[in-house]
Amino acid sequence: MSDIKKLFKEDIIPTLTDFIDNQLVFWNAFEENKVLNCPIKNVLELGVYRLDYDKKSLFPGQSTKTLMALSQKYNIDKFVSLDIDDCSITIDNCKKWLLQYGFVPQNHSFIQCNSVHFDIIKEFPNGIDFIFLDTNHDDNFPERIGYKDAGGAGMTYKEISYYAPHLSINGRLFIHDTKTYYVEKAYGVNTDGAIEKFINENSEFDFHEHNTNIYGLGEIFRKDSLIKY
Repeated sequence: MSDIKKLFKEDIIPTLTDFIDNQLVFWNAFEENKVLNCPIKNVLELGVYRLDYDKKSLFPGQSTKTLMALSQKYNIDKFVSLDIDDCSITIDNCKKWLLQYGFVPQNHSFIQCNSVHFDIIKEFPNGIDFIFLDTNHDDNFPERIGYKDAGGAGMTYKEISYYAPHLSINGRLFIHDTKTYYVEKAYGVNTDGAIEKFINENSEFDFHEHNTNIYGLGEIFRKDSLIKY
């Protein structure tokens, strides 16, 4: 297998500045769970960068590339990427890019679906070990582009509320853009407002901000898990 340190530190990270160091947080999470004897065996990625047919760039899909590489390194059983749009071109480009480094993505599937309509129990009957939430944080975006049933205001809050209860006991839910405001800051909207409201309403969960960069990367986990900060 190729040198994963080189892949992460020299090749994936420089290609998109707003994801710098988030890859290493993910890598540390996989390694920590392995050491704690509760290995991550399944992954759900919510939100994939859509690449159109007329674009040739291999840069988009940073989280997808990262999670594909980690999925192979740590022999996970299932990796699902989900988006409301067709992101199959991005998925294909990520696979081609990783092949250059000897990584052959396994057990991965892409599902085009509204995030709050996804059948979690069907796809992950025993809970989810690792979730990365990076859908569109502009609360008005779904309606603005024509998805009338996409969720509406407070969508990130709705997604956290929908998925967090399905975390396995030592599962981890990472949320991107915890410091970026797409609409006016308010309780229950944006990412930080969504997290604040969810934590206030669900005392069995805790939150940790990783402070990877100016955009922010936070994590929700169960208080009774082995995950400690």
